[in-house]
Amino acid sequence: MFTHHSLHHALTESGVWNGLYTALMASTPPLTVHSNCGTTECGLKYFEKDPRLPNAPVSGSITILASGAITVRTDGYTGPRSHSGPDRLASRAPKSWTWEPAANREPGHFCGVLHLGLDVTAEMTTQPSRHAGRARASFSVIPETPGACTTAWALAVTALGVLVTNDPTYSSPVTAAPTPATDYPAAISAVNSALTILDENIDFGTARDEDPTWPGEEEGRAVRALRDFRDALIDVDATLRPGPEIASNDGACGAREDTAAAYQGSEESLLDTATLKVGEIFRGIAPAATSALVDLTSSATVCAVFAGDKELDTADETGDFDSETLGRADEVLRTALNEAAAGALATSGWDHVDDARSAALYRITFPFAPPTA
Repeated sequence: MFTHHSLHHALTESGVWNGLYTALMASTPPLTVHSNCGTTECGLKYFEKDPRLPNAPVSGSITILASGAITVRTDGYTGPRSHSGPDRLASRAPKSWTWEPAANREPGHFCGVLHLGLDVTAEMTTQPSRHAGRARASFSVIPETPGACTTAWALAVTALGVLVTNDPTYSSPVTAAPTPATDYPAAISAVNSALTILDENIDFGTARDEDPTWPGEEEGRAVRALRDFRDALIDVDATLRPGPEIASNDGACGAREDTAAAYQGSEESLLDTATLKVGEIFRGIAPAATSALVDLTSSATVCAVFAGDKELDTADETGDFDSETLGRADEVLRTALNEAAAGALATSGWDHVDDARSAALYRITFPFAPPTA
């Protein structure tokens, strides 16, 4: 991506070099900084210089590779402080860090991943330090595209500043604040709202791919683009959407077809498709919605909507949803139940809920969970 010269130039022009030096100069305790550039990468070394101690209590390095990835390594801070910089990154992400034991499975060795957008990822490793009660850690901010380098570097400057100054609110006085890669809640809410409006038209709601029932070729492409964009936002983290993986025709790794399209082709899929559409209706108003309770005693009626374990207010005057919104969701479910084959309910993803007041209460879980802020 970069030559040694172009990388150094980009770091200088973007103010990242200045931002890194400024953060290290404001460190507590004070750190000594040396340049550490190789033939392809650029970097710095830093350490706490205390003449009373034979070994530096705190030491570390910063390396920026030709790919644009920037890595900060530290040794000698406490465990909580080692996590303070990366934790600041998590405040800008749709989900928190995901942790697991390191590949070597040694005690105290862990690695984590944090998705900061469609084109920026953070990774971290931790292990015990040679200093008792301290940690050895490294975190990397990795741009997936050349255009994401400036954002990734600015994020790393902020995380480094939090770490070395021990100030969780640190903001670089010389490097521009990182541009958020993706405002997940706003983006998903906007896309779901648009799809909900379009899906009120039965042609838009049922037509897929080259189906001739599309109102028009241009409109068809527009709706498919919205669905693809929505799925791209959600598929940043595979754990956000546990729906079935469908291999693409070109064999691209991890590619998925539209969720509703994947459900087509069987009678019970009508209920899964209905669940998807009800999720889009509710998330157009409350993006955090994850499931709903449906009473089938007489005809399908949504009696509660949840965001995780929290029940959302559905009262007509005070709640998130008015009676018209709930009515639209009821109609989608009733239509699917009327058209589905006998026994489809038993093989669907609808979970029966034991309830003293209703023997036909089911929980429907929307096929993908929205990111949290």
